[in-house]
Amino acid sequence: MQIINCNKTKRLSIPNQITSEICSRHVLVFGEEMQKRISGLTIGVVCVGGLGSLIIEQLMRLFPKKLIFIDKDQVELSNLNRLIGATLIDVNLKTKKTDLITTSILAFNPNQKIQGIFGDFLEKENQEPFKQCDFIFAGSDSDSVRIAVNRLCLANGIPYLDCGSGANVNKEGLESAGGQVIKILPDSGFCLHCSGLFDMKNAMNDFFPSKEKKRQEEQGYIRGANVSAPQVYSLNMMVASSAVWLFMRMVSGEELDFDVISIDAKNFQAYPWKITKKNLDNCPTCGPNGIVFHGD
Repeated sequence: MQIINCNKTKRLSIPNQITSEICSRHVLVFGEEMQKRISGLTIGVVCVGGLGSLIIEQLMRLFPKKLIFIDKDQVELSNLNRLIGATLIDVNLKTKKTDLITTSILAFNPNQKIQGIFGDFLEKENQEPFKQCDFIFAGSDSDSVRIAVNRLCLANGIPYLDCGSGANVNKEGLESAGGQVIKILPDSGFCLHCSGLFDMKNAMNDFFPSKEKKRQEEQGYIRGANVSAPQVYSLNMMVASSAVWLFMRMVSGEELDFDVISIDAKNFQAYPWKITKKNLDNCPTCGPNGIVFHGD
């Protein structure tokens, strides 16, 4: 694990009116109270690739108290179509994605408190800093990471926005495209574990020891291993923008009676909907015998 902690870096003297002027246009929409609340929040972003980097790009312009983010990957050639700030130079240098995000944030606001972690969120030590967060976003394509974030957030009473995007292509061309933002609160009555929105068995594969995981991949028990998924910058932007827009409305105090925002990019539609199966007694995460608010 490598941690980039910029809390002790030299600060520039930036007058408060500059920050106020930058925020003035969205304050016209949501009011000064929302901005005051955001300025006191520590916000986490798990995985800062195509989705996460766009979420960070928008969050830093809201001037939160602190941003904490994690990623285990370096910049690759295939990332350049969607990774904010990445260049061919970063590919050649094998720049860590966390370093790339750090540079971008501090170029915009040298006074922003940040903590960038180069490592795997599935490692327990890397999860510790996120327990101080008031809000967490995740844009991971790994279901096991999503489950881990889900558990951490519910155990520590942290609101969580789970974000995903993608496309399906057949022989005739584009079959479907879009994404979703899942809003999970400690009192939602559901979580990723019991939502039925993805394959729980597949999500657990990453928790196998490396030798066992390799064996199961070779024998075909783990489907889709090492297969690249379609990724489009504009789809990621739709999902990231929907997530941050939802976050701003939540912080402003608006009551939003839905659990998921679905984006059907092929048909140019976006709609909110509610999970129908809730308050399941058998969910080991959010059920009556689960871990909600139990901490460690």
